[in-house]
Amino acid sequence: MLTEADQKSLDGFLCAERQLEAALRGLREEQLDMHAAPGEWSIRQIVHHVADDGDVWCFLIKRALVLPGCETVFGEFPGNEAWAMGLETHRRGTRTALALIQAHRRYIADLLTHFSDGWDREIVIRAAEGERAQPLSVRQVVDMLGEHMQEHVNSIRAILAANGLAGVENGFGVRIISG
Repeated sequence: MLTEADQKSLDGFLCAERQLEAALRGLREEQLDMHAAPGEWSIRQIVHHVADDGDVWCFLIKRALVLPGCETVFGEFPGNEAWAMGLETHRRGTRTALALIQAHRRYIADLLTHFSDGWDREIVIRAAEGERAQPLSVRQVVDMLGEHMQEHVNSIRAILAANGLAGVENGFGVRIISG
């Protein structure tokens, strides 16, 4: 059984995904390519970035649950920009990325409900140079993922505003776009 604090973390984690879906609801395909400013990521790229985060952190949560205290080296990751360009996130559709985000969130929620004693298990992330970072608990990772997605939801809302699109959800879950 989850503690009240763990349930609050899990609720925030899942709520961020629902807010992402709400921010995207009703957008046309071409609107996914909008940016807040030249050179910044588009909505499409943000969606892929969040999906990729799920891949990385879902794996690390599983490592923490199975191998508490294990070290993980992040030295092979080329960085967000290189990753986005290499995977052509500016050209790919978002449907499967959104499905992956939802699947990751549900899968992690299922794991953490099943392993309710696993929230304090930790992983240690080490840079390629051998630097040892602070251990991260599963709880810290879940909180970070919820906050990270919320930041990107806010970025999407800012992109919409910068492009003159005011979005307000009506009572039926339909996004009203004006502009």
